[in-house]
Amino acid sequence: MKKILFLSALFAMSLLTNAQRISRKKIPVLVRKSFVELYPKVTKAKWEKENGGYEACFKLDSKKHSALFDINGNMLESEVVIDKKELSDAILDYVKQKYPTDKIKEVSKITNSSGIVTIEIELKGRDLLFDNEGKFIK
Repeated sequence: MKKILFLSALFAMSLLTNAQRISRKKIPVLVRKSFVELYPKVTKAKWEKENGGYEACFKLDSKKHSALFDINGNMLESEVVIDKKELSDAILDYVKQKYPTDKIKEVSKITNSSGIVTIEIELKGRDLLFDNEGKFIK
């Protein structure tokens, strides 16, 4: 029991160190400039410092988004929450076959700086990653 509590506390601390909420004023100018150029309609964003980069979380067109930038303002990846109805049959079949009792909590479409799209499925206690064609990655 003590081991479980210790591991839970360690996990919680690692989450806190990976993403730290910061004020807009502490975001580097190049990051803010890139964000405004890419998302001119967004007036409110919550910022976090994450793994040396800066992540903006915001709503756009009634969907939750996030965008991760490096210190020079280069966007590393963007993420948008999508409806599970947008998932391919290949992904739905994989999840149903491997995790028949789990319900899909959230689905995100992630695009990296090279334009490569992946799909992230959040289940209870785990995340699954698929390529844009529906092939399981991890």
